[in-house]
Amino acid sequence: MGGDGGTLNNSRHEHTRLRARVLGHSSPASQKLRKRQRASVTHCEASKMALQPPHVVVDRLGLLYNKDALISCLLHRARHKSRHAFSHIASLKKDTAHVNLVEQNGQFICPVTKKVVTAEGSFSVGWSCGCVTANVVYVQRAVRAGRHQDAPSDVASTTSSSQEPQVCISCAKMGERIPLGMTFEERQAVLERVLAAREKSRSLKKKKRKSIANDADPPVSKIRKLTDPDSPQPSKPCASLR
Repeated sequence: MGGDGGTLNNSRHEHTRLRARVLGHSSPASQKLRKRQRASVTHCEASKMALQPPHVVVDRLGLLYNKDALISCLLHRARHKSRHAFSHIASLKKDTAHVNLVEQNGQFICPVTKKVVTAEGSFSVGWSCGCVTANVVYVQRAVRAGRHQDAPSDVASTTSSSQEPQVCISCAKMGERIPLGMTFEERQAVLERVLAAREKSRSLKKKKRKSIANDADPPVSKIRKLTDPDSPQPSKPCASLR
């Protein structure tokens, strides 16, 4: 009311929110980025529509897609021959994997911990099995096995650096874990690694084709075969023209 030592009739939540906005920790750009990150585990990255299981796939960057929307996007890119945001997906079969989403009360959950899948909750999907599980179960398993110091608590750091396969806690199938809800910097690092591996594969295939072409005998023309005395002659003489 004034005159009472400067007391403000505002809650602490309002003060902290105002302070964050003034200092730039909660700028509109960062809010938009966090909103997009939260939507990355519930909406299709191509169409921005809600995910529609069971027709959901994931790419190496941990982005989820409705399969129909992604196919339409790839066809559109090929038809117009333009540079597209999903250029890291060259083949739907090789560069994406099927996702098994467990839905409960309109939300996707981990089948083991029953936790709701969120971008901030540290979840991952198996590339070979498609199970979406919480990363904390792998840390707990490592603790029980007595190797907690060798297993980082964040599967995202493990996947982006070593890509070591792990046994799925849900279906017990061995495979690589792809983290969901990665930050922009983490996705850029994974994207660079994916593109570098693809370029290396193309280079090896090109060298292999060139090596096969150099080792192969040069083609011999039919005229040279007929004029060469060492070449086998036909068993039956050709009929003369009358």
